[in-house]
Amino acid sequence: MATPTDSRTDSPPALPATMRAATYARYGTPDVIELRDLPLPTVGARDVLVRTRATVVGMGDWRMLTADPAVAVRLYQGVFTIRRPVLGYGLSGVVERVGSAVTRFEVGDAVFGEAPQGGGFAEFTAVPETHLAAKPERVTHEQAAATPVAGITALQGLRDVGRLASGRTGPAPRVLVIGAGGAVGSAAVAIAKILGAHVTGLDGAAKHEFVLAHGADAVLDRRTDDFTTSCERWDVILDMIGSAPVAACRRALTPNGRYVAVSGKLRRTAWLSLFGGPRMAGLIAKPNAADLELLSGWLADGRLDPVVARTYPLEETADALRQVGAGGNLGAIVIGTVSGT
Repeated sequence: MATPTDSRTDSPPALPATMRAATYARYGTPDVIELRDLPLPTVGARDVLVRTRATVVGMGDWRMLTADPAVAVRLYQGVFTIRRPVLGYGLSGVVERVGSAVTRFEVGDAVFGEAPQGGGFAEFTAVPETHLAAKPERVTHEQAAATPVAGITALQGLRDVGRLASGRTGPAPRVLVIGAGGAVGSAAVAIAKILGAHVTGLDGAAKHEFVLAHGADAVLDRRTDDFTTSCERWDVILDMIGSAPVAACRRALTPNGRYVAVSGKLRRTAWLSLFGGPRMAGLIAKPNAADLELLSGWLADGRLDPVVARTYPLEETADALRQVGAGGNLGAIVIGTVSGT
């Protein structure tokens, strides 16, 4: 734990004036990504400057790059000029500087977390200290980077919106994870098991072995099994795909069950967030220190064990985005910004 004088002297560690970053100046395909030299990020009083070791590449990055959906992305990122030219949200690295009001970290700490406005596809990233947690020694920076975005989304979708609580008595709650082979879906399977649920994962047949390896008790085939017409009823349905009709999903719930739309069709998620009611809701995940610390503990004891499918160097960020956009990945796609552990 840092004290008010720790790493806050008039002579902070010597750092370069610029950094390499994968940037984009207009919406489009990954071909618009350009490697540039940028000034180091400004560190606010409650910010931490992280030397980025790894950054996950997710569908959120793909949507920001391609402006999908166009209206929502352009309102956030800019209609014509890109406000935040460096993508990358979930990251892991080492603390290089701390703001004057930071109390939880000091220079040299290994951390992971989520940059709320992006910036992870670069050698350095400024992150609020409330969006970081200590990286456990047992996991690599690549595994740690794969955890915050997927883990926070799955945790808050299951626990907060789905109201799946650990330590409950009686039969295990039954959870259906739609899109269980994706980044959020596989995290959701593992977290639902930690919270004591019986978990069924729904995805394509090619991902069934992967889903079972993350702890699912059963799997359904996305092409041949219609969960909305079976006799099974679910206490929580966490949906990363959003392809089944909302009314049909409602019928697949137990009397007190809850359906949570996470992503997939973003308009559906937004609509349910506003008008769905307590049993049919959309999720807007918000990272916070307490939840990141919880994920850190699960990483440390092995209950969360992220799979990294491939790591690209920063120079190949465009290729990493292409792979994410193509879909079908078994595990996270990561940018390794700086070598080492």
